[in-house]
Amino acid sequence: MSRIDIEFQTSDHVTLRGWLFKSDNAPTKLPCLVMCHGFSGLKEMDLGAFAERFVSSLQLVCLVYDNRGFGASDTGPNQPRQEILPWQQMSDISDAITYAQSRDDIDAEKIGIWGSSYSGGEVLWVGATDKRVKVVLSQQPCVDGYENFQRLIRGDVAVGVQELLVADRLARARGELAGTMPVVSEDPTQPAALPTSDSSAFFDKWQKKNDTLTPTDLALEAYSRAREPKQLHILPGGHFDGYTGKNFDKNTSVQIEFLREHLCS
Repeated sequence: MSRIDIEFQTSDHVTLRGWLFKSDNAPTKLPCLVMCHGFSGLKEMDLGAFAERFVSSLQLVCLVYDNRGFGASDTGPNQPRQEILPWQQMSDISDAITYAQSRDDIDAEKIGIWGSSYSGGEVLWVGATDKRVKVVLSQQPCVDGYENFQRLIRGDVAVGVQELLVADRLARARGELAGTMPVVSEDPTQPAALPTSDSSAFFDKWQKKNDTLTPTDLALEAYSRAREPKQLHILPGGHFDGYTGKNFDKNTSVQIEFLREHLCS
């Protein structure tokens, strides 16, 4: 198996960088799975493990990249790094598809997209609007940002967070630097974008509780509205448990069979 460094341009001329995984003896024109991480995640945070498992099990190419402003990827002129704009990230996913289709070793008619957590919700949108997408794999997705916010943030804190967001927009309009917030915090009284204990554990140690970060009932409700063909797989554990250990094996095994049937056939 080979892993090569790649880069591509978005529609607004920002360079995104990542990896391309493929078998050393692979035939030309393979299906491709475009993969990106969730909220503030980097490609080094277990995405390579997923791509390696897929490529070792299937005649498939995996294109993994860092979202703009994160990891090895650039950000736009005068844009802050580590800024998460879902509409922009979804546009970037479509640009990654375009890059994949431009390569001689990829079958342009067989493109799938894979997202986890925050990007798990984004790939659902892209899959519904970008007709080049053949399959979508959405892992523990964030499907309702407002409802997620209401459940994650205590009511007495939520008002202050909303005020911070309004103040940030006004400050940027005055030409001031963008405001920032830590992704995680060990202190539950301090504001953080992902204020759960398993978020802190994952980002601090890349290890592992039940999923309260992207609530299961919201994902199930979204799944019920999706049309066939579709497949649901529920794993025990918390939000980050699908990335490592026994759940990783169970998780990837189901995804491999889904890809085998719907993308690599």
